[in-house]
Formats: sequence, C-alpha cells, structure tokens
Amino acid sequence: MPKTTKESVKRSAKKRHKNDLQKYMLYLKRMQGLSNERPSSSDHLFALTPVP
Repeated sequence: MPKTTKESVKRSAKKRHKNDLQKYMLYLKRMQGLSNERPSSSDHLFALTPVP
C-alpha cells in the first residue's frame, strides 16, 4: 500500500475515533443532567438497554 494511502487511512480512523469520543462525552453530559428524567431517543447509541 502506498504511503499516502496508509496515511489517509490512519487519518480517517483517527477522525472517526475522535468523533465517537465526542458523541460519548455528550452522552455522558446529558445523562448527568437527567437524574430523574427519561433519556431522549438519541441516547440509544450508548444505552445498555433498548429505549422504547
């Protein structure tokens, strides 16, 4: 594989990982603020049990 392709793959994997971490951090912040409230439908990405 040419060096430029390897670098491109590494860069895209790094961006994807960074994006996943950002989503997870937002999820944690939302969950902290929802002590007694029901989670929103967008929280299904990281929920342990299915959200109806």
